[in-house]
Amino acid sequence: MLQKAIKRNQVAQRQKTIILTGTHHIALVEEQLEEINMPGTSIIVEPEVKNTAPAIIAAALRIYEESANAIMIVSPSDHEIQQVNEYRQSIIAAIDLARQGYYVTLAIKPIRPEVAYGYMKHGVAISDQAFVVEKFFEKPSLKHAKEYVNSGKYFWNSGIFVFPVNRFLDDVSILEPMMLQYIRQAFDRASFQQNTIFLDKDSYGQIHANSIDYALMEKAHRVVAIKTAFSWNDLGTLRSIWEVQPKDINGNVLSSNAITINTKNLYINSTSHRVIAAVDIGDIIIIETDDILLVANCNSSKSIRLLADHLSRTNIHQR
Repeated sequence: MLQKAIKRNQVAQRQKTIILTGTHHIALVEEQLEEINMPGTSIIVEPEVKNTAPAIIAAALRIYEESANAIMIVSPSDHEIQQVNEYRQSIIAAIDLARQGYYVTLAIKPIRPEVAYGYMKHGVAISDQAFVVEKFFEKPSLKHAKEYVNSGKYFWNSGIFVFPVNRFLDDVSILEPMMLQYIRQAFDRASFQQNTIFLDKDSYGQIHANSIDYALMEKAHRVVAIKTAFSWNDLGTLRSIWEVQPKDINGNVLSSNAITINTKNLYINSTSHRVIAAVDIGDIIIIETDDILLVANCNSSKSIRLLADHLSRTNIHQR
């Protein structure tokens, strides 16, 4: 998926790629870059996860050093996008708007009520394809998600942004001055290994975690969105992973050790050797590893995230 994300974002001749990752994924990233013949690609390593805002600011500072007038494309690597040509057309249109000083995001037409995604409200149209974002809405309740989808006035926020790096850093200096200060300090005290920058742990640890939506996009002016024509899936939830997998005639995605009778829309993923049997159920996720068994409704994305946070805090799997 990282390789696909890098390739589909190659839209200009004078273009450089920067990978933001954590300490546990450096070897994997380097391996993936080797496979697509991009071993010299710049890598910035975060010493700890601080959500999207600090990571994007760090990349922006690195880009600004080389080109103060650059246009920056922010692209998560865990998205499944099938129509690459249509995607690139949207990015090229976004670059044109970014050169006019806009912050641009790609808007996805929702196909269902989804509580795990952010939404944006359609404001004044500035062209047939683009509109002003009236407001962002982060991960709503199911009731509100249904209202958004039924109204036809809301789009999913893809988390893919295009903007002028100089304007971005100017706004960050006003809206998040302390975050910017600590990230600059993390660069000043960083260590280097060939093309990889290891941000200073103590400096980065002073940063409060925040998403780019909360930190900047919801407060910034001249934020617009482009309506897209490609299929899109954010594989940040188990349901979204189920959606892109090959299914049997009943909509089931099954491990080889699963046996089912009269089931539909199951996602069973097991790394054990035990047989998992399911009878007369539907829309259920079953995940089994060496240290945990998860059984959940397919629509429980928010609750599963809360569970993961709880397990992370308590280390219950180590008891």
